[in-house]
Amino acid sequence: MQLRRLVAVLLVLCMALGIMPTALASGIEGFTDFPTGWSAPAMTAAVQNGLLVGASDTEIRPEDNLTRAEFATIIARAFGAETVADISNFTDVSPSEWYYNYIAKAVKMEVLKGKSASQMDPDAFITREEVFTALARVLVLSSSDSSSLNRFNDKASVSDWAIPELSEMSARGYVNGDETGNLNPNANITREEFAQVMYNTIKRYITSTGVYGGTLEGITVVRTGNVTLRDASVSGDLVIGDGAGVGAVNIENTNIQGRLLVRGGTMTLKNFKIGQDLVVVKNVNGVTNFNNYRSEFKEVIELTPAKFLTQGGSMGTGPSGPGGTFSHYITIVNPSGAPQIITVARGQAPNLSLYIVPNGYTHSGRFYLDAAKTRPYNLGPVTTNLTLYPDLTPITYTITYNLPAGTTLDGTEVTSYTVETPSITLPTAANLTITDPTKEFKGWYKDAGYTDGPYLTLNPQDCTNVTLYAKIGGQGVN
Repeated sequence: MQLRRLVAVLLVLCMALGIMPTALASGIEGFTDFPTGWSAPAMTAAVQNGLLVGASDTEIRPEDNLTRAEFATIIARAFGAETVADISNFTDVSPSEWYYNYIAKAVKMEVLKGKSASQMDPDAFITREEVFTALARVLVLSSSDSSSLNRFNDKASVSDWAIPELSEMSARGYVNGDETGNLNPNANITREEFAQVMYNTIKRYITSTGVYGGTLEGITVVRTGNVTLRDASVSGDLVIGDGAGVGAVNIENTNIQGRLLVRGGTMTLKNFKIGQDLVVVKNVNGVTNFNNYRSEFKEVIELTPAKFLTQGGSMGTGPSGPGGTFSHYITIVNPSGAPQIITVARGQAPNLSLYIVPNGYTHSGRFYLDAAKTRPYNLGPVTTNLTLYPDLTPITYTITYNLPAGTTLDGTEVTSYTVETPSITLPTAANLTITDPTKEFKGWYKDAGYTDGPYLTLNPQDCTNVTLYAKIGGQGVN
């Protein structure tokens, strides 16, 4: 009993400080009531992404109604919010409460308001439409077309003030009704229901500094600064969260299929494409600096101030910069992986020297307008978006087999490869002849000391000449 009381005290202290024990923050094993049904994937993601923590050391309470304080906490964590508002006017939010800073952050984010000038009512339950609307406002999502709500039997129950946000959230598939076709907008939302909404909406959180690439599905939130997206493809919106602060966020050779929403960070974009041609700036913490000309973006909505490069390279506001007021995209299709995107102002010739030759190829310097490479591209002023195909030749790499005396291969081994080779299976014992009957083949290693291995296959993406060492030893001996 004393031990459980001690754990409970520590848990409250951790919550008050905004931290949680590792087991609670990253794992689900300790929760005896963790769901196994429809909400299990969403609840797992919420715990692993640090959005949701246990109500105790053994309980996650998925079916409990979500409180306003819990909602504020999850939203602040999701977007990495650090800046707080002055909430001393709310007499029912004590600085000693674990949720005090989270509510202060949510108020600063403009996602939570008091019930009155002096009352926040942090322990009150929050309704489904209140949650949907608040999340939509953080993501700057709304629509004047409410037809997406027609699929719900109780669409008339949606409050007028919530219709624009719920319409867009419904149209995007982020919110759904129950098995009877009702949205239940005025019902309280449970912890597992809110986890599901977050799971539907945000698919990836980037929480650590570093370089990220590849395919990022759905909405991706960058909630820290000093992050680079390179050679990436984002299938939804890219959100630079509040937690980026004034840290550097670099976007290089990246295709954003949705919008770019900037809530923080100092932005630098190179060789990029924004599918919806829309940049939205909503940074409640101050002015957002772009190391780009405003003319590089087709449309910028400044809900909060932003500064762009001027002709002299300094920061300024307005549609200044070289090349007019509209940019086109040069999409360079590679044999595999994400295409490379180069932006060029209308009427200007693209700088194709920015093209990064993919690993494992040489480039002749020529580009074509078709995949069959029958129509050469002649560099000139660009007046429309273009797709180009580079003239690439795969590099041939060698595989050298180092065999001890008295050992031979049967000649079927692969001795060269390119990055386009489907796979490389290395010779097995059946392909070797060993003259000493007491010896046997132990495997292929990449070093003479037999520490890097054994290998059964090679990855063509390694793109390097390689020497493999056959380890031969006594039968039954490692």
